[in-house]
Amino acid sequence: MIRVYSKNCLFFRKFLRNRTAVIVNLLFLILVYPHVTFGNDDVARRFSELEAQYKGIKTVYLKSQILKKYYPSRFQEPTSNTAEIYQMTYEYWADDHGHYRGHSFFAASENDPENDIEFAVNGKLWQGFNKTAGLFVYDTKEFKGTPPYLENSLFSPLSFLSREDDNCPGCVLHLEDVLNAETWNRKLASARIVTAPDQAQGQVVVEIPGGILIGKAFVYHVYFSDKPDFLPAKISWVDETGRTFKSLEFVYNATDLDGKQTYWAQSVRLLGMPIAGTETIIYDLNVKTEFLEINQELPPDIFTLDISSAETIWDDNLKLFIKQKGGF
Repeated sequence: MIRVYSKNCLFFRKFLRNRTAVIVNLLFLILVYPHVTFGNDDVARRFSELEAQYKGIKTVYLKSQILKKYYPSRFQEPTSNTAEIYQMTYEYWADDHGHYRGHSFFAASENDPENDIEFAVNGKLWQGFNKTAGLFVYDTKEFKGTPPYLENSLFSPLSFLSREDDNCPGCVLHLEDVLNAETWNRKLASARIVTAPDQAQGQVVVEIPGGILIGKAFVYHVYFSDKPDFLPAKISWVDETGRTFKSLEFVYNATDLDGKQTYWAQSVRLLGMPIAGTETIIYDLNVKTEFLEINQELPPDIFTLDISSAETIWDDNLKLFIKQKGGF
């Protein structure tokens, strides 16, 4: 279910919804990102429309179901079908002031212990709470990132904007990144149209700088869909040899936002191969958006975790236990 709230929201950017603003946004993008045009203003328009859709978000609540299949045995036996299966529930809250919170709950199997983990940033504090272990960790100075196994279907179509690599592990996208024009500027500065071996006839594929993963350089290939044509249909992580080692594919759901048709990922499929080696799929992750609310008022304390059940509290800035199991 997707619910988008726009009426009576004074904070909502209505200037993005009118024709004049779209033209201004397009002209701005062409001037700031002349590289994206490649003599093709249509590509610049696609990025402009994609950015404009996300710029309309002030608050968000997302709930999704994630099924992950991991095949560690395929490192030795490529044809093995022995998989570790994880069923996860993931929730995410964020606002345009840089606050966010995530909650994941999963178990590998009926015999494995449940994992109940929360993390949050409220502007003053980075917080991580492993509720299963009763361990709460916080820091007032350093950003610790996000658990890497969580795929956020709201931002998956913008994965090419991410800074996550060997130099910035856990630096996945959050709403504050998406709303920051510099995020787009930095990534699109060297974008170029390319030809990919698996692209459909007439499909536009844009190559965008990536980073370094496990010591190997990579780029993103963004495959644009046909209808609507500003949405990524697929994003691939491609190494220097042209080999794809990770890919995302999307199915979208249309909804009305202040009289304008908008599109959000209803399902995401992520396939991962070894960064070096064969084309064998090592993990297969499917994400289904169960609930999405945009621009609805969030509870005032949503970005501060309830740690009343914490048995151990660690201050990672001071490198000090504030509370330990069994006493202080």
